[in-house]
Amino acid sequence: MNYSVDGWSNFCRVFEIPKEYPGGYCFGGGKPVNFQMLDWFSPVPSIHQPTVTKDAWRKLVGEIQEKEVSLDELQEQLIPWLLKKPYVKPDREYLVLFDFGAAIKFSIPEAEAPDRQEFEKHTCPYRKHTPGQQDISEADEWLVVGNDRVCRFCGSMHIDDFKALFEDKGARLELNTRRDKIYIHRKGVGNAGEGAIKIKILHWQGLSEEDLEILNAKLLHGRQALMADLGMSKR
Repeated sequence: MNYSVDGWSNFCRVFEIPKEYPGGYCFGGGKPVNFQMLDWFSPVPSIHQPTVTKDAWRKLVGEIQEKEVSLDELQEQLIPWLLKKPYVKPDREYLVLFDFGAAIKFSIPEAEAPDRQEFEKHTCPYRKHTPGQQDISEADEWLVVGNDRVCRFCGSMHIDDFKALFEDKGARLELNTRRDKIYIHRKGVGNAGEGAIKIKILHWQGLSEEDLEILNAKLLHGRQALMADLGMSKR
């Protein structure tokens, strides 16, 4: 089956399906079931994910481009890659929900479980701000995605890897409107499955004044580059 995908619908989430479900009838409003969300990313690498709304895009750029994507072909590409993820466990089932309206399910038998890689441990600063996840003694991991270290809990780039981007002239940094997250745009990393695409404020706190000055200059340059891409004059 084919789906029309644009930059706003090019997104998916991965959930671990519960081993057991509540028994009995579901009268009176149903029964709660917990699906653990494990991952999210843009599944179609060739489609850029815009940082503005559709209405803003139409005003600034014009027509929104869509791409016909075969779910069967996408599934063939994604599942082997997902099976290598460290969160995949033997004898568990996983559900991928796509924002463009599709869904796939996958699992692996214990005999075919991938080798587990040992990752550097840390405690994500966002854990204590997340309801139900405040056990800050629980060690999180710096997953290795592409050439980057990425926080398994919140998806942020490791601060040392982020600082290395200050010298990368091809990397464009973009501060979000809430000023609590920086998006990372660079060649060869089109989505979260290929490398880090963001860093959140609690992970970059502690930068020296010198590093903050470099960061501010990099953000200004990134904004000017984005405006040039959109055909806008400097404001």
